[in-house]
Amino acid sequence: MRNAYYTQLQNPLGLAIVDLTCMSGKLWEVNRINTPRLHRERGVARELMRQVTHDADAEGATLRLLINPSDGLQWQDLVLWYMRLGFEQVPTGYWVRQPKKVDSA
Repeated sequence: MRNAYYTQLQNPLGLAIVDLTCMSGKLWEVNRINTPRLHRERGVARELMRQVTHDADAEGATLRLLINPSDGLQWQDLVLWYMRLGFEQVPTGYWVRQPKKVDSA
């Protein structure tokens, strides 16, 4: 796992980023997912999160986050997006994604 996953964007120039903090051992908290507004709806954040979840699965790491809508995003839309990525809400209010088994073949 890394503390940041990012991609340089063009037309207009920008940076999409996911940053994380290792909370303890194999528990990582997703602090921020940001795609500039003009680059949204193009799969940029989905691809970054695919990289994050791939690494988490490979390392047996659990991911957690709190959903905090900003910049015009709606809470329910984010809930559905995170659910598609495998996150589930737990009683603490966090959304958690347990690692998936990785095929060795």
